[in-house]
Amino acid sequence: MVCPRCGATLPEGTNFCPVCGSNLNASARTNSGQPGWQQPGYSQSNYQQPGWQQSGYPQNNNQQPGWRQSSYQQPGWQTPQPGYQYGQNQRPYAANMPMSWYKFLIYFALWAGGILNILGSVNYFSSPALLNILYGLVCVAAGAFAIYTRYRLAQFRTDGPMCLYITYGIQGAAPLAYAVLFALFYYPSSSLFASAIGAVVGSGIMVALNHIYFQKRARLFVN
Repeated sequence: MVCPRCGATLPEGTNFCPVCGSNLNASARTNSGQPGWQQPGYSQSNYQQPGWQQSGYPQNNNQQPGWRQSSYQQPGWQTPQPGYQYGQNQRPYAANMPMSWYKFLIYFALWAGGILNILGSVNYFSSPALLNILYGLVCVAAGAFAIYTRYRLAQFRTDGPMCLYITYGIQGAAPLAYAVLFALFYYPSSSLFASAIGAVVGSGIMVALNHIYFQKRARLFVN
């Protein structure tokens, strides 16, 4: 026997269809034994296909059930991610994360700071004192490292932010070390200590602020 509702083949004498649960009393069957959707009381359009292929669920040819419907053409994890703007040959910028400070660093601040450090070392090389010559070399190294940091950030290297923190650390530690050594080998200078303490405080603030800034954009620095 055949279930008049779902068309399942059942043993004779079955009272209820185990597939769809329909009542299989003799009064509910037709003489032809055709499934219910092909009987006069059923509209062919309503039961042409299983639920996901009915008229209420448009199908394209050779597509899978529900998850390939027109409203779900691709799974959600394959859709383009929001919040990114891609530029040619560039890393994606987070649309909800302003990058103005980053651009200021790589296009001006690190360039200017590196060049000024290198030019400022000339004054220390002009002095015959060994301490001044050593400090001049430190200034040249700090300037070169600032320019190197600029390229690490511009290329979205994973160590780019860390290089920036080191750059600011050198700018604070070098003047303090110079002031201490000058006081040991020559005489204490209050002006040197004052400028050195200001450099240390300023560098610490810049490191802290930049750490917060780049932590929020850490997913960009993956090269």
